[in-house]
Amino acid sequence: MIDLTTIEPLIAQYGLLIIAPIALLEGPIITVISAWMAFGGLLDPLALYVVLVLADLAGDLAFYGLGRWGAARVAQRVMRLLGLREGHLRLLSRRFHHAGARTLAFGKLTHAAGGAVLLAAGMGRMALGRFLWINTALTLIKTALFMGLGYGMGNAYARIDQWISWASVGVVIAIGLALLWRLRGPRLCR
Repeated sequence: MIDLTTIEPLIAQYGLLIIAPIALLEGPIITVISAWMAFGGLLDPLALYVVLVLADLAGDLAFYGLGRWGAARVAQRVMRLLGLREGHLRLLSRRFHHAGARTLAFGKLTHAAGGAVLLAAGMGRMALGRFLWINTALTLIKTALFMGLGYGMGNAYARIDQWISWASVGVVIAIGLALLWRLRGPRLCR
């Protein structure tokens, strides 16, 4: 993780040239900080929006590609370590075929699970065109929301970064508990 206090001077010195590579690593918080700086007149908001969206999409496509084409052997090893079998991959593939949009939306909303969901989309063989269409729409919305947050509260970016982290972890835990309850609940009641 990049130290938040170093991001602001880097953006002030290098502008949009530095935002794209940092956005690949620190998407939401770099969006908040750079939008706050655009509000202060240091950056062009429209150009910033385009750079942030393209950087986010490039990172997401890299995760998807790794899952789809680059990590078959690694993915199989990881699956074995986690106790997953080939049947699980077929279920995952069907999940992205029938509920890919919802699953990608979950990944976009929960920063903590985003990379895993994008890898899973690739491993599940979600059609690339569909992935790009849905992911682009979600990225446009997400980037606009975080830019709005930056315009309104950007000077509190350290606190916002904490909120993003805690909210993401909270959502993942809540969904995990709900799944556990759904899978184990009926057996516990007997």
